[in-house]
Amino acid sequence: MVDTPGFDNPARSDIEILQEIAGWISAAYGNDRLLLGILYLHTITQTLMEGSATRNLMTLQNLCGQEVLNNVLPTTTHG
Repeated sequence: MVDTPGFDNPARSDIEILQEIAGWISAAYGNDRLLLGILYLHTITQTLMEGSATRNLMTLQNLCGQEVLNNVLPTTTHG
């Protein structure tokens, strides 16, 4: 399991975070390590996925494709 930085970070843009994650995935793939799934964490205190949470999930879908979403497990956290 790999813990990645969260989005909506005031110190870093979402693009910077995506680039870091993409860099890690690329390096892992180069070392014959495959990504089998993603836990997509959403804070349980936000009862709706609005704004940036929805935008980030749509970005994930656009980057990876609809079929990859079968390997994404939406999960709640208390953040």
